[in-house]
Amino acid sequence: MAKRYVVIIFQSGRDFIDRAMVFDLQNRLANMITTDPANTEIDLWIESAGGSAHAAYKLWVELRSRAHKIRAWVPDFAKSAATLLVLGVDEIYMSMGAELGPLDAQIEHPDREQTYISALDLVGALNYFSSFAIELAMTGGAALVKFTQLPRTDVLREILPFVAQLIKPCVDKIEPTLTRRAVSQLEVAEHYARRMIAGRNVPNNLQLSVKNARELTTNLVKSYPVHECVIGRQEAKLLGLPVYDAEKENIWPQIYKAYQNFCENFIPEKKSLLEILSFDKIIKNNTLSATSQEANKPKKVQKKRTKKETKKKRG
Repeated sequence: MAKRYVVIIFQSGRDFIDRAMVFDLQNRLANMITTDPANTEIDLWIESAGGSAHAAYKLWVELRSRAHKIRAWVPDFAKSAATLLVLGVDEIYMSMGAELGPLDAQIEHPDREQTYISALDLVGALNYFSSFAIELAMTGGAALVKFTQLPRTDVLREILPFVAQLIKPCVDKIEPTLTRRAVSQLEVAEHYARRMIAGRNVPNNLQLSVKNARELTTNLVKSYPVHECVIGRQEAKLLGLPVYDAEKENIWPQIYKAYQNFCENFIPEKKSLLEILSFDKIIKNNTLSATSQEANKPKKVQKKRTKKETKKKRG
């Protein structure tokens, strides 16, 4: 019988999927999971706004090398690079209100410390201004031709510089280097997604051809205008992902209880919960909530008593 483990990634505050987090989990996985990959299964409980596509792919490689079956459980949301990570698992269990998102990446702002920008939002802004300029030139030019009866070439010669000057202040605020990074990060996310889909262990009827995988990943990058777009459970199924209804599974009440514990005890303090536990321990002892809470509480520093305080206490 396969040995089953639970990897919990519940992130809040400013925490993202990054290389430091992956390195931490790699060490924990090495210490915790000693069974043969052919006899190992991993359940990934995830709540994350995303992060680095490189880090998400690296974590997937680590999980894939340690288990023949990987399940993802999404109580609320797994966005951006978290969506990328979920694309590589064999079974995705989503609650009724859970959501995935477009393939995106968080880029650290070059001048603002601890500030991250959505690659999708940045590229979307550039595309918007390009489309706006063309539309304004076409519709405005057509209106001027109709109103003035001037030749089209004369109207275009006048309106194009006008449109360029109109959008210049906005375009000047988009840094070219940052934009190029955003474009490349989206290309990287799409590239990784195709590799991860090809590496899944799913039934034949859920296997995607190279063409279908390419269409899916392209849609996840280009068919959604902003990072915040919601891809719900039903839509995820229609996209061809191996999605199942979480609430129909026996383990779901315990997962949701753990998630509630996270919301009550970690989110207010903007802390994240990273853990690796034995699935059997969770099922048999039902100790996840208590274990999670205690493991992440700051240790109390006891003050050393003076001789006078010790005598007073004894007396």
